[in-house]
Amino acid sequence: VVEGGGSLSAPEVTEFEFNAGTNEVTLTWTSDPGRFYNIVSSTNLTDFDVTIGDSVPASGEGNSTTETFVLPAGLVGADRLFFRVEAN
Repeated sequence: VVEGGGSLSAPEVTEFEFNAGTNEVTLTWTSDPGRFYNIVSSTNLTDFDVTIGDSVPASGEGNSTTETFVLPAGLVGADRLFFRVEAN
């Protein structure tokens, strides 16, 4: 519960972009001001064991946050990639 009576919402990815030339991924998700989020990845939807971003702060604008990152070397060229954003 947030101070003032509101409740925190689970993050939902609303936009996804991938630049194959630079191996950059951009994710946009719903966020709550003042919260921090982890971005994790999986190649099989079972084991989300690769941390992409740890304690990414919500942006100060509105209720969405956008983060751009370069894929870790171990994920480049994977047949499938899945991302999950988790609130801390």
